[in-house]
Amino acid sequence: MIRETLIHNRIIIFILSGLAYYFAGMIGLELAIPPGFASAVWPASGVALALAILFSPAPVALGTFAASFLLNLQLTSAIYNQLTLSALIIPFFIGSGAALQLLVGWGLFKYFMGRTTASDVGNTIIRFSLVVVPLSCLVSASVGVVTLQLNAVISHDVFVFTWLNWWLGDSIGILLFTPMIIVVFSKEGKFKFIRRMQVVIPTVLIFTSTCMLFFWSIEIRQEKMNAEVEDEAKRYTQELKIKLQLSKSKVQSYQAFFQGSDYISFKEFQQYSKTLLDRDSHLYAVGWVEIIQHSNRDDVVKSLRMQGFPDFEFKTPKDKRMEVLKTKNKYYPLLYIYPYELNKPALGLDLSELPGRLELLKKIEVTGKGRVTKPITLVQERENDKSFVIYLPIWKKYPKDEEIKGFASGVFRASELFGNAINEAEKNNIGISIYDITDITQPDMLIERPVNSHGYIREKIKYIDFQGRRYQITFTPSINFKANDKDWVSWIILICGFIIAALIQAFILMMSGAIEHTNQVVKIRTKQLTQAIDKAESANKAKSMFLANMNHES
Repeated sequence: MIRETLIHNRIIIFILSGLAYYFAGMIGLELAIPPGFASAVWPASGVALALAILFSPAPVALGTFAASFLLNLQLTSAIYNQLTLSALIIPFFIGSGAALQLLVGWGLFKYFMGRTTASDVGNTIIRFSLVVVPLSCLVSASVGVVTLQLNAVISHDVFVFTWLNWWLGDSIGILLFTPMIIVVFSKEGKFKFIRRMQVVIPTVLIFTSTCMLFFWSIEIRQEKMNAEVEDEAKRYTQELKIKLQLSKSKVQSYQAFFQGSDYISFKEFQQYSKTLLDRDSHLYAVGWVEIIQHSNRDDVVKSLRMQGFPDFEFKTPKDKRMEVLKTKNKYYPLLYIYPYELNKPALGLDLSELPGRLELLKKIEVTGKGRVTKPITLVQERENDKSFVIYLPIWKKYPKDEEIKGFASGVFRASELFGNAINEAEKNNIGISIYDITDITQPDMLIERPVNSHGYIREKIKYIDFQGRRYQITFTPSINFKANDKDWVSWIILICGFIIAALIQAFILMMSGAIEHTNQVVKIRTKQLTQAIDKAESANKAKSMFLANMNHES
């Protein structure tokens, strides 16, 4: 029966200590200075040590491990969405470090301060502050930071800062919360009610004021960083707009080239392209698409064969290969292309046979304005390497009228066109993703550079309208954005506020303990004096009675 009761009590202590550590840890996470991993003040360490001293270290250590594991699993796995091996290893070792620190702290407390839980004498508080706290807090900081570094969560550059921040956060958490919890929850008779209130009220007031000032400082800091990201987003958006306009201007040069001549041969097209594009890596391919009526099909085929392409035919894709196109009323064949060798299979391809391409070309014929395809994957490219094609109309002018005779096309790879801007943004710890949202129900990814989101700084979204398509550009600051620009103001507010609270708490404990001790001494001395007076009066009374009896007998 006694054994069952003991087990039951330990289970209750395990559950309660785990819950207490978890909720205190959630408060500590709110006090973390972004984008740091370690909180500048960790109340959970103080709560855990106090519960171990008041109750039993073993179940409290187990509860601490479980709660710390869950807290850090929540961080490393993006709130349980990515359960990888690393996401389990990191919280396991951090939780183990927290539990081991608790046991070391409890052992040091018992060794240097005895089994009493009262902190009544000045040198007792000094031993607690200068020996128990700093030595025990070495454990969790060392285990946690080494674990983060080995798993590439933090770099060598911030190792010392993170370790110091972790050690200082645990130390302040123990200095501030362990004595207060011991005073509040100790057995009746250990501390009087007035003394408990003298400790709790100033500590809570200073803690609350410091937190309010800290959150105000963090909010100002975040507003500043959000403004910086907004400025960067505007700058990169403008740069991307310029890139798109430059891409259009390249195709416009072909538009002018074809409209300035009644006839251009394949050789002339190649020579012009070589002069214009050999040093331009942005334009992957350029082509000439002519609108051909069926009555002119044979003449066009004959003309291309005479220019050096004996196997030329109008073609359509089928089962990953090309076959001769059947008879139609109107064709949209790709007659010229540069560079030819890289795109040889596409020569003669009827674009109207490609999904969605006829609709696009028809829009150009109706509106007379250029259009851009949705993101496409070229045959020779990887699936995530997207491209797009710009089509501009080529007009055939008559004395009193004009009509579209074909299209100049330019193929652009997103990685080549936007690569420099995106790489520069990535170096500045900003990830850029560009999506074609012309069809809002089916957005198409054009290019994307994912980053580990900062979490505290909002991503920015901009839009670009270009040749009938709408692009959404999302700018996501990474966790390393302004990582070297430490928020020392918030850090100093937090550290100084809680150190002041801990010092005031220690002073109150020392003074109230000294006053209580003096009152006890006065009571003892008063009692001793009263007893001495009573004895003296009794002796005088006995002496008087003795003398009276002697006189009577005389």
